[in-house]
Amino acid sequence: MALRFSETNVRFSDLSPLSNHPLEMEGETYRSVFHYFAAKKFAGDKEVEEWIEKLPPMVLFNKVLGRESTDAKWDKNRDDVLREALRAKYFQHPETRKILLMTGWTDLEYQSNDPYWGLGKDKTGENRLGDMLEEMRAEIRAEGPDKESQEWAQPRMEKRREELAAHKARIEEDEDLPDEEKKFFIAHIEKSLSE
Repeated sequence: MALRFSETNVRFSDLSPLSNHPLEMEGETYRSVFHYFAAKKFAGDKEVEEWIEKLPPMVLFNKVLGRESTDAKWDKNRDDVLREALRAKYFQHPETRKILLMTGWTDLEYQSNDPYWGLGKDKTGENRLGDMLEEMRAEIRAEGPDKESQEWAQPRMEKRREELAAHKARIEEDEDLPDEEKKFFIAHIEKSLSE
């Protein structure tokens, strides 16, 4: 089962390229991934450059929807541009890494009418944004947790260990539970505690 996200999905709206997470890219500050993306797609278009400076992400998105790129090689370069902006977002904003990692290993599907970046109107789109986020999640996992993520997860892990230890104690004290079942459950709990 896939996790579908969008700008309006409150729990996972930070996965959207329209989320308000400023980026430092190439010596400039952009209000969101989409602002950077639009700056690259419409480089030299003075009207769009003005919008990029002034408009919030969703308004900018609606303004440029359907507008042709000023970059002749845009279709070839767009994935790299978005991937670069996503990498900046997830490495400049640790809280977004946590949200991305909270998605576990499930497939990510961007609920957008755009048939390239999302599922499209008929739900058969290429879902490139979802694929890129899965790649980013794997990259973050491969690097291992950063200090802030470890601090965030540590109390939860300790609480889980306490719960498992208490459960183990209850099993050991249960006189009605056959010894074979006790051994089985205790072995699984001890394995979980050692991980």
